[in-house]
Amino acid sequence: MLKILFLFNIFFIFTFARVIGGISVLVNGLPITTYEIKNFAKEHHVSLNEALSALIQQKLEEIEEAKAGIIATPEEVENEMLKLAQRNNLDLATFQRRVIQSGKSLDELKRKIANKIKKDKLYAKILQGSLQKPTEEDLKRFYELHKRDLNAPYKIDVIQYVALDREKLEQKLKTPAFPIEGVQSGQITLPLKKLPPQLAALLLKTPNGSNTPILNISGKLVAFKVLKKYKRSVKFEDVKQKLLNAYINERQQAKLIEYFEKKKSEANVKILRKP
Repeated sequence: MLKILFLFNIFFIFTFARVIGGISVLVNGLPITTYEIKNFAKEHHVSLNEALSALIQQKLEEIEEAKAGIIATPEEVENEMLKLAQRNNLDLATFQRRVIQSGKSLDELKRKIANKIKKDKLYAKILQGSLQKPTEEDLKRFYELHKRDLNAPYKIDVIQYVALDREKLEQKLKTPAFPIEGVQSGQITLPLKKLPPQLAALLLKTPNGSNTPILNISGKLVAFKVLKKYKRSVKFEDVKQKLLNAYINERQQAKLIEYFEKKKSEANVKILRKP
């Protein structure tokens, strides 16, 4: 019996040591492991420092949710999953089956949904009654501050070049007037709102008359020559409701950042090892 207890204690000590060895940060005693940080960074395409900051924020949210007694019920999780299914034009059973077939864990999805529900409840509690409705003057100042963004281009004329061979495409970009076999080209108008954000940003920063770098889009090599960017003049009255929503959202974000920065300064954050 003593031998069994002795072996169990050794096993426990070594197992506990491995767990402690993997802990990078403690936030009020709650652990964040090196694995969590690296996995978060990989999944969200951010740096390790950004991942650590986000995970510390998550721990602070968990602490505040526990203090406030905030939970996500199974019914709430089920309803949110049903909404996800409906957005994909599927019934709940088919959606769940698709999740499993894709190699993802249904329990993990439910956990993420539950965390989102709790976070939304917490944020609503923090923001409750804290923001006053902006006046007309507030909105006009906000409009002047963001006028440049509101009047940003909304569509772009481009010449699109598509090929499978990089050398041929590069040659076409150098001599656009000459036809090259295997390279298709044509002028099109691209509405920026319908483009992936990274492509829209690339086109916006490319000067008129210049070519973008060659991109790999859906297995094809694509480049664009930017011809003209179209802007529309947006008047205050035409975007008043949009400004109201943006104003409230900006103030809410500022309030949440202020709240959690204060909580972070009050928290006992111990860095045990760098990820």
